[in-house]
Amino acid sequence: MRVVASVLAAGIASSAAAQVDCTICPDPFGGTVTITYNGSLPVQQLWSDISVRITGNGAITILSESPNYTDLLSPSGAVITGNGTNEVTFVGAAGGSLLGGTHSDNNPWTPFTFSYEGDIANFGFELFGQNTNTFVQAPFGNPINMMNGDGSLGPMTFEICIPAPATVALLAFGGFGTSRRRR
Repeated sequence: MRVVASVLAAGIASSAAAQVDCTICPDPFGGTVTITYNGSLPVQQLWSDISVRITGNGAITILSESPNYTDLLSPSGAVITGNGTNEVTFVGAAGGSLLGGTHSDNNPWTPFTFSYEGDIANFGFELFGQNTNTFVQAPFGNPINMMNGDGSLGPMTFEICIPAPATVALLAFGGFGTSRRRR
């Protein structure tokens, strides 16, 4: 499930009226990937389990990760493979405060930052394995999967949005025009 388009809807019917549960927005040049929950359930942890793959035609390096990925389930943090290559995976479990870690109810929430040395046309971002959000529900929370451990779609719908090359060019051009006016 490689993403190179401006918007990919996964696990939902493609319809302007359909609202997805989660919007995932990787920004290859800002070096962030954020998840936003669009529903009404009280959020305990966005991305309590995360398995993502980033690909491109240049080096990708994870620069930092949220402290939420250091707890009793993953005391050394997330498992990152391929760091510095053109295919990097980030797999983590954020168990939350009940399991010795921290939790975040921020919406949107950024699990890691990265650098990317390639171009937007070759940038790809995909979920694989288990990807779970946890919502407030006593005593341990209510985990709901975007993707199940076997890679099949879970009950929570999501879409991945990557800026289209034309959008990135317009943003860069706008910034160039602004910097020229300041001189």
